Amino acid sequence: MVAIAVPIRDRKSRYLASLYLHAPTIRVSLDDLLTHVPRLQKAAKDIQSLVYDLPS
Repeated sequence: MVAIAVPIRDRKSRYLASLYLHAPTIRVSLDDLLTHVPRLQKAAKDIQSLVYDLPS
């Protein structure tokens, strides 16, 4: 099994959650999985902006 993750942070840059992607090594290598990091980072930023818009 291989996995990657990126953090989702709140307005104060505190850890709130994470997005992850995993797969068995028989299907994908870590190098292949790492190519998805930019997409996960973009999704995390999109989620962060939604969280920022929530009322406190």
